[in-house]
Amino acid sequence: MTFLYYKLIILCSVLLIQTKQLNSCSETDLQSLLDFKRGLTDPRHRLSSWTGDDCCSWQGITCNKNRPARVVKIDLHNKAGGDTFDIDSWALGGDISPSLLHVNYLSHLDLSLIQ
Repeated sequence: MTFLYYKLIILCSVLLIQTKQLNSCSETDLQSLLDFKRGLTDPRHRLSSWTGDDCCSWQGITCNKNRPARVVKIDLHNKAGGDTFDIDSWALGGDISPSLLHVNYLSHLDLSLIQ
């Protein structure tokens, strides 16, 4: 009975690790996005979801379904209306980091109206 218990614990641990790998983005993409974020100003905390290891769950990020998942789309366009006040208060700002060059599978990048 004890042997079966240990086998069950090991099986559950393996499944948990594999599930995490399925849902996690690559380490390269994760670090590149964090470097990119450090160069931005975010007055309305639009990037508040950008925490943790799974960049595929972050707002504005889309990944493919491979293992490890790779970032294929970054959509951070300003969703504020045409009013200059709205654009200024919602816009991300700062420098676009060259670290985005390391997001190798990126096929769509929308930073429109970022100041």
